[in-house]
Amino acid sequence: MALNWSLTTFDDLTPAQLYDILRLRIDVFMLEQNVPFSETDGKDAGALHLTGYDGTALACYTRIFPPGHKYDGHICAAARIGRVVTCKNYRGKGLGHVLIKEAIRTIEEKCGATAITLNGQEHLQDFYAAHGFVTEGDIFIEDDIPHVKMTRKAAS
Repeated sequence: MALNWSLTTFDDLTPAQLYDILRLRIDVFMLEQNVPFSETDGKDAGALHLTGYDGTALACYTRIFPPGHKYDGHICAAARIGRVVTCKNYRGKGLGHVLIKEAIRTIEEKCGATAITLNGQEHLQDFYAAHGFVTEGDIFIEDDIPHVKMTRKAAS
């Protein structure tokens, strides 16, 4: 499946793109996963938004924070990936792996060789490990779901 990839700042998202992104995140994180927290967490304005469209349908999405971004009150040396999500209609086709590869490629292209961190859902550790991410620390609860911090070392 050939997707049309787009990397956009928050201010440059069209209303339709923002609607698609928020709808996908709400559908998956709030409705499917039954998370009782607002999906609008105040962090989108500082992120780059990576979208993968199949025609006019948003198939997958993640947000990227470059190194030096402020996250939860501190400045982060590593880039960060968050809100990794694939539309229900596109699951089971390996698209999650394609999305992570595209996010890593994008970070390396835009930011150079840098470490990348993420907070992954605990049950997805093997998925992220397949892309070079290593679990750091203990399991913690984020939005009522067990998560782990994972880091991918800077490409050499």
